[in-house]
Amino acid sequence: MGNMNIVQNATKFCSIKTIKNTWLMKTKTRKILEENKSQRSKCLVYTRVMGYHRPVESFNIGKKGEHQQRTHFEETIIY
Repeated sequence: MGNMNIVQNATKFCSIKTIKNTWLMKTKTRKILEENKSQRSKCLVYTRVMGYHRPVESFNIGKKGEHQQRTHFEETIIY
């Protein structure tokens, strides 16, 4: 029984630590974004649709949802 309490306490501690670290990262990120807001510009994302490229912002609601569900991958070079 004593070992189980140690495991439960360790799990609780790790969960609290993870939540705290996530909160700190979000807070730092928000602060950095606010500080550099004047230097940011809008980024247009284009995707290929039916043989030509279109900006994603011009998609209708259904097509935007479909675009968000796509699986993205990184191409690697094999020698």
